Amino acid sequence: MAGNTVVLLAAASVARHLGWWCPAADLLGRIGPGCEVKLRAGIAEEDGGVAVERTRAVWLSVDQVEERLLYGTVTESSFDNDGYRAGDRIKAEVDRVFDVVFHDADGRPLLNEDRARFAIGKRVLVGVTEVSAAAEVLEQHQFVGVIEEAEVPPGEYRLRSTGQVVTNPDFTMTWERRGH
Repeated sequence: MAGNTVVLLAAASVARHLGWWCPAADLLGRIGPGCEVKLRAGIAEEDGGVAVERTRAVWLSVDQVEERLLYGTVTESSFDNDGYRAGDRIKAEVDRVFDVVFHDADGRPLLNEDRARFAIGKRVLVGVTEVSAAAEVLEQHQFVGVIEEAEVPPGEYRLRSTGQVVTNPDFTMTWERRGH
């Protein structure tokens, strides 16, 4: 195989092997125009295989579904040169989907409750980098913790630091840092 052949990985087999979440069949069956799906793609090696650690995330905005095929436009890609780039039109089999984002009537992403439930009990490493207007790194912080719950109660939230009011956010995250 040519060194620049792009291969989309089968989600379920990778997820089982690495312990990742991937959408169940009922969720995959709900994919339609307006959804966004995450694929993982890599450049095939000479033997036709692709090493998972060398794959990149590719987000596809789905505009057409025919049986088990999704058609759409790449909206975001981690590829630098070879591979899929933003704006490319591609098709992918449904079994290649690693994540799916549904949207409400206003186009805002909806909470994926299956994925949120999968996250409960998992350890997460969070890095926060504060950057100046001149793009200089001011401070960096890292935190590690275990996800205890995943929900987003609707309502109005006032930011203590600025007074800004956020109404019905798509996601919230609260961290409590305790001494060692």
